[in-house]
Amino acid sequence: MSKVLLVYDDFAELSNLDSALKKVGFDVIALTNEYTIKDQVVTFNPDVIVICGDSSRVSTLSVGKKLKEMSRWQGKSILVFPPTYKIPPDDLLKIRMDMMLETRISLTKMIQVIAKYAGQDENLVVDRLVKPFSNEKADISSSKSEPVKLGDDDNKIQIIQGKENKKEDPFQELIKELSGADKEIEIVKDKNKLNKETVEIKSAESAQERLRNEVEAHSQKMAEKLKKYSEILTESSLYPESTLKKVATKAEFKKLMKDWNKDELKDQDGLRKEFVKALFKK
Repeated sequence: MSKVLLVYDDFAELSNLDSALKKVGFDVIALTNEYTIKDQVVTFNPDVIVICGDSSRVSTLSVGKKLKEMSRWQGKSILVFPPTYKIPPDDLLKIRMDMMLETRISLTKMIQVIAKYAGQDENLVVDRLVKPFSNEKADISSSKSEPVKLGDDDNKIQIIQGKENKKEDPFQELIKELSGADKEIEIVKDKNKLNKETVEIKSAESAQERLRNEVEAHSQKMAEKLKKYSEILTESSLYPESTLKKVATKAEFKKLMKDWNKDELKDQDGLRKEFVKALFKK
């Protein structure tokens, strides 16, 4: 059984690849950080290591450099980089890389590459991965295509379906017709229908009367409000004659100025100015 060590930053991709490899028979250890990778390589001794990450927890480049330092480990390393990532030329000599892949590679392609570097047959591994799904589809299709088997006799069919063929007695039908029981039942049903219809009509009429009363009451209230508003408008004028206009105010002001003594006003202004200056002297 080949051993595979997965070091991924993305937990979803890690879990998918982990479960797929275990289904096809690989012994897998999955890590979400690179801090314990040296210990895992020593203890687990994997045949293949797959690294994919571009963060502080997992960096493909830094893990490749760590693997370069581990000269005793004889396995294969598969480094997965983003499509736009460009490895510096100086770092190519410092990392250990047997295969370089780009992210977003398909699951089957990744398993084929891992199987190849683990020394296994790629086609057999892929067949193991696909075989359970094909068996499930075949089981579903066979269960849908198989018809339901019923008994040979009519009695057996009736037992399976849970039905019985009950033949009605013609004499009982004649007795019912002669007695008129069915007609009485129909008459009672018709009476019940009529009663229901009359009740519905009465309820509809009462609802209409309520609506009419509400509309009339509302219209009366609105009429009263309009009357009050019109009365207020007639009583109050927007331009009352009691207020003074500009011309009248000017005339009144001129009348007041006739009695004033301008010389005294000037003297008073001068005294006020001197008083204010004296206040603000230091």
